Amino acid sequence: MRFSICLIEPEAYKYSHFLYDSCKYLCYTIAANGYDCCMVRNTFYFDRINIILGCHNINDPAVAKKIEQSGKYIIVQSELLREGGIVGWPNQASFKSIYVPLMRNATAVWDGIEANRTVIGKLGIQADWIPRFGYLSQLEEITHKRNKDIDFLYYGSLTPHRKKLIDELQSRGGNVVCLFDDAAIFRNDYIARTRIHLAPIQVVGADQIPNRVLYLLNNRCVVVSEQFKNQGWLEHCFLSADTEHWADLCMETLHRPDLDELSNNFFENYKKLDMTELFRPLLDKLSDKITGSKRTISAARAIDKNPQAVPKSDKTTPHNAQSEIPEPFARLERLLDDQKTVEAIQAFTG
Repeated sequence: MRFSICLIEPEAYKYSHFLYDSCKYLCYTIAANGYDCCMVRNTFYFDRINIILGCHNINDPAVAKKIEQSGKYIIVQSELLREGGIVGWPNQASFKSIYVPLMRNATAVWDGIEANRTVIGKLGIQADWIPRFGYLSQLEEITHKRNKDIDFLYYGSLTPHRKKLIDELQSRGGNVVCLFDDAAIFRNDYIARTRIHLAPIQVVGADQIPNRVLYLLNNRCVVVSEQFKNQGWLEHCFLSADTEHWADLCMETLHRPDLDELSNNFFENYKKLDMTELFRPLLDKLSDKITGSKRTISAARAIDKNPQAVPKSDKTTPHNAQSEIPEPFARLERLLDDQKTVEAIQAFTG
């Protein structure tokens, strides 16, 4: 299997870069599992499985048609859903007319938000659930400053709940810097300058640890988080407290003399959560789904159902007994599935 990570990035939409880290996680993880994978924007390949992020931003039916005509594609569903749309967004006609049909027609839908299970099911979509992200060496991108001049950093959207907690921390004398949509090159420099990284939850009762927290853990950062419902699998990698005591924990952590040691310990714990291994079952399932679809109906049964479905061939191969594809094309497909054959053809053709 060959893959392309494609980000839908409308010209007038300036927040697509929030998904850049997710693109990198997917691309590097798939490559680490031994597959050819690239990253593009608004481009769909016929000879790769297109893994598409940001489809909820598509308003033009022509774009959706291009995706469906390109061949096999996977929708990465990254938004928190509600009945009829996306949480925090007004109702949009494109959700029902474009986004939902794209998901229904996809080779697979990958969703990483547990709370979406009910809504996804009601939409008649069979989604596979993205495993929890873990350590990935290619995502170690931060070179930390020797002298750090920022006490606390928060980057992300400031919901009313988050603002209340950060205001409380500032009232206690905390030097807090907040970022929203800074490009990664500048965001990462802020991260490198920071002692403590803040992770207040979006709303009370949130159960999803944001990818930005995982990115920080992947880069040796000390994170103080408000408690999530389902954090048990990761709580050995960061500090957390309930809402009432969160600001207290932030100030206590700032004055710890062992911050460097704490950072190293958390990082070593996080490295044990190998992203490559965590993601492999999802890729294996996809491979089984794609190859299984070719073996669903034998050639003999296909002919019984439709005598015109498979033209006769004077050559037969035991290996294609379960194939419903005409024999010459089946043979060509087997050749193209062999990576060494593909590489030899590419080297010959230049």
